[in-house]
Amino acid sequence: MGVGIIVCGLNGAGKSTLGKALAGALNFHFIDIENIFFRDKY
Repeated sequence: MGVGIIVCGLNGAGKSTLGKALAGALNFHFIDIENIFFRDKY
């Protein structure tokens, strides 16, 4: 089973910034959920 971290918060709170930095520091993959659920928008 894999290990992951979920960062939750309000819009504009810095979740993506924190998530990217944390993923880099821990050598994890970063996945932005908006890229999965809103593919047509981005």
